[in-house]
Amino acid sequence: MRKAFMVLALGGILSGCSPVGISSHSYVTGNPIPEENIKKIQNGKTTVDEVFSMFGTPEQTVDMGDVNLFIYKQCKVKGRSIDVRVVDVGSSSGESRCNTLTVTIDKQTKVVKTYNWQKVF
Repeated sequence: MRKAFMVLALGGILSGCSPVGISSHSYVTGNPIPEENIKKIQNGKTTVDEVFSMFGTPEQTVDMGDVNLFIYKQCKVKGRSIDVRVVDVGSSSGESRCNTLTVTIDKQTKVVKTYNWQKVF
């Protein structure tokens, strides 16, 4: 990764552009997913209103016929970027790791059918 940034910087210098800077950044996207609330979810019992109360509005809702899939994500993003003194030219790279909660809600009964929790940080 470091070599790629050096190659880009050298390429910019040789082409008459000079790097403005190389920066590292990290940030978190999405809302926190309270783990203590995940333990409260019960298949066939927890209602859609209880899910909204515990986790808020999902980041994404997918209509899957008889069920709705709610997707909650919180991601940590780490990256590096090079800015070059040319209009709108630059390069960035990075990685994101996401904690993800998916909840399947039965449309008729309005209760949780299944859920899945994946914690990565």
